[in-house]
Amino acid sequence: MIERKNRGIAPVILILIIAVVAVLGIGTFYYTQSRQGLPSPSGGGGDSGIEGSVLLGPICPVQRIPPDPKCADKPYAATIIVKDSTNQAEITQFTSDASGHFKVALAPGSYWLDPVGGTMPPIGRSLQVTVSPHAFTNIDISFDTGIR
Repeated sequence: MIERKNRGIAPVILILIIAVVAVLGIGTFYYTQSRQGLPSPSGGGGDSGIEGSVLLGPICPVQRIPPDPKCADKPYAATIIVKDSTNQAEITQFTSDASGHFKVALAPGSYWLDPVGGTMPPIGRSLQVTVSPHAFTNIDISFDTGIR
């Protein structure tokens, strides 16, 4: 009769940990690759879309001439929903970074950009944008602070 030594549960746990790390690593690699120029979920292919800034203003209650640099609109991190202009179906959504910048790959076409927010300031205004083939349309999205 062959005698087996009891090695405990430690090797089994070690193998499971290695398997989980490998799966997570592969998933992260493919996610990163999909964000670096491979086709986007919206079919943009990565060579067309929108880019720009989200700005918050006014910052000061009184606007002066010449403008005070301390009162210039400020960058704003905000979530924007991208909708198809014909049927208002949500295509995607994105959030600008802390410095207000964004870049989103979209297929050529016409879209509505709907800033996420409520009825209290800051309030973003929806705008329509057209994306041309092989180009990124530059836009600024404004959020109103309500300061007057």
